[in-house]
Amino acid sequence: MKMYAVVLQNMSEMKSEIPLCTDDVQAARDNMQSRALSKWLEAANGKCDLEEAREAMKKAVENDTTICVTLPGENNDASLLCSANGVKVLEDGDVVIALCVIEVEQTMLSMPAQACVATDYAYENLRTSVLYRLQETYPDADMSCEKAQKLVEVIASSAEKDIGYGCDEDWSVDEAFRERKKEIIEVFGEED
Repeated sequence: MKMYAVVLQNMSEMKSEIPLCTDDVQAARDNMQSRALSKWLEAANGKCDLEEAREAMKKAVENDTTICVTLPGENNDASLLCSANGVKVLEDGDVVIALCVIEVEQTMLSMPAQACVATDYAYENLRTSVLYRLQETYPDADMSCEKAQKLVEVIASSAEKDIGYGCDEDWSVDEAFRERKKEIIEVFGEED
């Protein structure tokens, strides 16, 4: 499974963080762009044309180009520098926030960032194991419905807790299924 992390670099505070790690590259791009737009709105005191910015981001990603969207403010200029690889928010020409989406397996990250990504990656794998097990047991069930998705989260979280105490992953998943048997039956019915 490929994992994609949104990396946010705050240039004024000289720090980086990973606000999202997911296996959905489009969700990562959407998150990155949403964060950039929010910062741009803040920098321009809300006097921005959001549709113009969204269109510029879309063109940059689709055409692998770099596009700059600038909105002159009363005392400063707030700009978005959009490229296929990320978005930079500039105030008076200085980059204040840089955001990008990286493929986790192909990038060197700092130790705290690696720990954050590793935790998310392990949880996604655990969640996928729970989902596959439910699909095997209930092949005709709709796993995309809200009740099913919530149940997958509950079972995965329960198993993750036991794994955190040092228990084996297979045992933890089995135990989570046993503990949540009543809820599983409520959502999917009795096993065939």
